[in-house]
Amino acid sequence: IGAGIHRKDLQCSYGRATLTVWDVEGQGALSELVDRYMEGSHGALVLFDVTRPATLDGARRWAARLRRVAPGSRILVLAHKSDLAFAVDRGSVQCLLRDLGGALVHTSARSGDNVETAFERLVFGEGRPGTV
Repeated sequence: IGAGIHRKDLQCSYGRATLTVWDVEGQGALSELVDRYMEGSHGALVLFDVTRPATLDGARRWAARLRRVAPGSRILVLAHKSDLAFAVDRGSVQCLLRDLGGALVHTSARSGDNVETAFERLVFGEGRPGTV
């Protein structure tokens, strides 16, 4: 159906949490179903690939969609593949962050850099809903 469902247990100095993670893998074809996944969510990691500028627009669309179906959700933007050359316009990234009122974390699946940090900041981040 275009989504992976995972359980994630977090334990850090801020506390403990068990997450249900719905990875919608950029799916747009099953729009109504994806919206149902998002309903009632408490937060989202919205990522873009630093090597592919077009993914920044996708991140903006996913964030807007989440805001529509789950307006109180926290959003944390991930600059993914941060171990590679940054090909995305940094001004566009700053504009996205300003529009979302959120923060940015640079992550790398290859090295594991900041992956756990991203989940911790999403769950335990301070501030009003929608900010991390």
